[in-house]
Amino acid sequence: MSYQQQLANSAAIRAEIQRFESVHPNIYSVYELLERVDEPALQGQLREHVIAIEGRENALLQNVFIGR
Repeated sequence: MSYQQQLANSAAIRAEIQRFESVHPNIYSVYELLERVDEPALQGQLREHVIAIEGRENALLQNVFIGR
């Protein structure tokens, strides 16, 4: 791997970490808001969607670290 490619990869990793760190607090805020939803079925469906989004966020971050 060339030096230029290493620099590009490092920049991509830093950008992904920064993006993840900026999104993650919002995900926690959504979980807190979900507690206010009175209808259990709706709360459950929304929670499943947030979990799926959170899972994708974690997968993206892991892919950056292992170079995919």
